[in-house]
Amino acid sequence: MPKYFDNITETNTLNQITGEFIVVSDEFKILCASIISKFTFAQNLLQKIIYTTHREKFNNVRTTLRNFPNPRSRMDFLCSYPYGEKDEIIEIVFDFARSIFKEIYEVRNVLTHEIWASATDYPDSILFSNLDENSRLMMASSRVWHDECATPHDVFNATIRYIRNVKIINSNHLRLAIGDIDLCNWCLLNIDNMLNEEDTGRRNELRQSFHIFGGTSHLFKKPPISTDVVEYSSSKKKEITHKN
Repeated sequence: MPKYFDNITETNTLNQITGEFIVVSDEFKILCASIISKFTFAQNLLQKIIYTTHREKFNNVRTTLRNFPNPRSRMDFLCSYPYGEKDEIIEIVFDFARSIFKEIYEVRNVLTHEIWASATDYPDSILFSNLDENSRLMMASSRVWHDECATPHDVFNATIRYIRNVKIINSNHLRLAIGDIDLCNWCLLNIDNMLNEEDTGRRNELRQSFHIFGGTSHLFKKPPISTDVVEYSSSKKKEITHKN
């Protein structure tokens, strides 16, 4: 996840603006909404693929997903439950897509659960801090007034720890995350379409596309040699066609 944000490493002070006075560009808001929307779409595809490939265990899987105590447990399940069919190519791509999904999940959590702030020193970015770090800082500050053993140095240390854990996210970070989640969704869509395809030839074409497409070809040591041009049709039902 660090590729989706930067940290503050060279300053011991930080002046933040939060609440209604925070400065957030329209572009940043749109990119955030896009990430959350695309992530939810990926989550739905993951669930669908797990249901489809575990037909004989469908009721057990459905019950498990419904009875998770918290959202994190559901995500851990989706990111660890094995692919349900013996297909090495698809299993490799499925695990690759899930690795991206897990990284984007962390970004999505930052955007939705952490405290937003703007700062004049970082005009093109938004600063994020989690509630735990804010709590530690407030507790350290409170001790100076209520604990005779506490010193201003304790507050300083807590402040530095807080600043070092602040995440700086700009539009470039978000565009990078969107590119990755788009790749994740492309993989999952093709897997889903292959599972629903009854024609053996089309299934093989969809499977071969993972060897050819630049986003997934690196997963295979010896991709099949093909002189064909592959076209990807983005429609309700995805198809791979060849032109000689």
